[in-house]
Amino acid sequence: MMKKIAIIGADNRNRMVLTRALSYITGYDIAGKTDYAIQAVRYGLPKELKDCRWQELFVYLLASFSERIEIEQHYTRFISNGGVLLELAMAKTLLKTQTASRRQLKELQVMLSGTEKVITGYASRQYDSLVLIENGFAKEDVFSHELENCMKSLIAEHRSLYRVRQESILADMLESISAEFQLSPLVSSQTALKKAHDEVYK
Repeated sequence: MMKKIAIIGADNRNRMVLTRALSYITGYDIAGKTDYAIQAVRYGLPKELKDCRWQELFVYLLASFSERIEIEQHYTRFISNGGVLLELAMAKTLLKTQTASRRQLKELQVMLSGTEKVITGYASRQYDSLVLIENGFAKEDVFSHELENCMKSLIAEHRSLYRVRQESILADMLESISAEFQLSPLVSSQTALKKAHDEVYK
């Protein structure tokens, strides 16, 4: 049985809804991290993540990774609303979209590669499975498109990956995930989804 599941995807709302709904179905706790707005104040970062310079992105990435590790150690069973790979993908994508110089980008990517090995290694050991919500963003939405592609690249080697498409009905996603992971639902998918949707969109 899957006991540590990370939900990832570029669409924040869908990811949060699916995370909460799956938590209701399984009875597992949600392992989340501090919102960026709080991290920004704590570490002296810009108000918006997209405005971070590459040095600030490393601060954000390391702070988020450390917090994820600390929080996740408190649970034997949990649903993570992104897992450690979400912040890594975010940092890599922002570096790529903000850096015009290919030479500078290559230098920054080399610096990030060691951190990436540590984070992906942790993810491989920690999570029983990753659930990727694929949106298939249009190429015109450059950032979201790049972010999703980065996530796909990061999880390509993961041993237990389950993909769902955004155009699928969320209730069907939950039914499918429950069956795939051999979970014993505590409530119906419809009930879990309604509660999760009401909380996220309130």
